[in-house]
Amino acid sequence: MRGTFHECSPKKHEPAIGDICKMWCSKPVFQLQTYCDIIKICTFRPLLFVPHDPSKKCHDPSCQFDELNMEKLCQIEILEDITELVKKFADDQLFISGILTTETDLEKGILRTSEVLEWMKYADHIGILQKLRKLADYCCWSILKLFFSAYKHYISKVTLEDYNLVEAFESYYCDNCMMNSENMKKRGNEAFAKEKFDTAVTFYTKAIELWPENHFLYGNRALCFLRIGQYRKALCDGKRAIILKPCWPKGHYRFCDALSFLGEHRKALEANERGQDQCRENPEGLKGLLEQHEKLKNQMEEARGIKQNKHRLKKQLSQKNSSEYVSFGNQESKKETKNQKLCDSHHHPCQQKQTNVSYKSMY
Repeated sequence: MRGTFHECSPKKHEPAIGDICKMWCSKPVFQLQTYCDIIKICTFRPLLFVPHDPSKKCHDPSCQFDELNMEKLCQIEILEDITELVKKFADDQLFISGILTTETDLEKGILRTSEVLEWMKYADHIGILQKLRKLADYCCWSILKLFFSAYKHYISKVTLEDYNLVEAFESYYCDNCMMNSENMKKRGNEAFAKEKFDTAVTFYTKAIELWPENHFLYGNRALCFLRIGQYRKALCDGKRAIILKPCWPKGHYRFCDALSFLGEHRKALEANERGQDQCRENPEGLKGLLEQHEKLKNQMEEARGIKQNKHRLKKQLSQKNSSEYVSFGNQESKKETKNQKLCDSHHHPCQQKQTNVSYKSMY
């Protein structure tokens, strides 16, 4: 690895935030969007692409995910939504200014939830706002700090230091590392072809250690995890592939399969539709996602049908028990009436017996 990409330059006297925004927004939109794609990956790097190693300098190693549950997935997807939103407003000075101002406050130890939410309101994205409020409730601001820190750092480097972000990103991993990673991937493919899925996982993992930002590796390993029933790990690898290459259909396909196996049929369907939108320029890959969409719809309908049948059976059982109770009660009532008649014919002995029983039930 060429370890120069994350190195920060010594702090100099920084110009006003407004000047930084003007310099950033003066660049061509397509170039800014390319920058945003790269900064997005850098933002997720401490969460999803850096091996857990305390010796490595990382924003917050405790945030790193090896597998995903629904709560962790929610956090990741909020961050994913925000990074996509920045790409949409990449040349908007007020929006970019909000990012820089918020991070400046964070550096001073100031964190005002209301200000962060106000900044997001500018984008008029109600869905993200609602998710952000939920995120605040879970006290997961460390994830948002990653976002503000990464974007301010790279926006400042590009504008103030004439930093070639694209070149630095493309040369981050050395050629030798990538070549060795490819060799590990081939061995993983061979093991997979022989249905030795655990062995394949081992080789793909070694390949990932050498080249952590190759989306193909996560797609392959996700498929292995699906085959051996490790669905949460498959979910995490599917999401990694999507973040690295949003327009790659197989990443979405693996991710949706993992959700489906975890019983999250509705989320799988929604994720599939999002994948279709991101892969619309890939007709062949889109075809596979459309087929998966039909399969997921059928699974959801089957699951709904099973749930309804269970509810119906439960209701029928309840009604049956109720009718049996009524029937049993009627029989008891008839028996009691018969006994009463018998009692009337014998008078005192029966009355004395009933009185004794009544007293016993009182204690």
